[in-house]
Amino acid sequence: MPQASYIYANARVGVAQTRLLTPERVERMTEAKDASEALKVLQEAGYGGNREVKSAFDFQQLIDDELKKAYDFIYEITPDKDLTDLFLVPFDFHNVKVLVKGRLLSEEDDDTLLYPVGTVPYDRLKAGVRDRDYRSLPGHLAELLEALDQMLAGRVDPQALDTFVDRAMYRYIIGVLDSPDFGKHLKNAPFVSEYYRAQCDLANVITFLRAKKAGLS
Repeated sequence: MPQASYIYANARVGVAQTRLLTPERVERMTEAKDASEALKVLQEAGYGGNREVKSAFDFQQLIDDELKKAYDFIYEITPDKDLTDLFLVPFDFHNVKVLVKGRLLSEEDDDTLLYPVGTVPYDRLKAGVRDRDYRSLPGHLAELLEALDQMLAGRVDPQALDTFVDRAMYRYIIGVLDSPDFGKHLKNAPFVSEYYRAQCDLANVITFLRAKKAGLS
């Protein structure tokens, strides 16, 4: 259960910091004689919990497990789940990009490209995109996918798809931040609104530079 205390959360984070990868461990990994030896260093640091990895080259499984464990930990200590969820929203939109592109290319789902965290379990998102049935998804994602279906009826390049999804993501996030009901969540964390507006500015600059480089309007 989330704890209604930033002091409690800060204390838990302080303890967790003692289990981070240290410079010494990273150096051991870079100096390892092979992948198996480097993997052992990750496992010593607790990566992946008790998961058994058959091959050292399956290290991505450990990293995914560690990412999910980190977000489970955040949910356990967060004083404000709704505010925390905003930082998971980009993972949902990334997964939409991956799944829609995979469907366009008629490729089998590659779960290694999907984030195992987000506000929507990616198995549910994957099933919705595959079946073109968005009824089980949140309204903003269902609307996005329906708009993408119409957009993709014509020929669309991957960059245009990325920009379309990114615009929808920032429009949704800023809409949440500006909604009257969400104001109470920002009282203790006004920086969140500033953070995402800065993210929008940065995305616009990057998009403009890419368009200019490509000779687009």
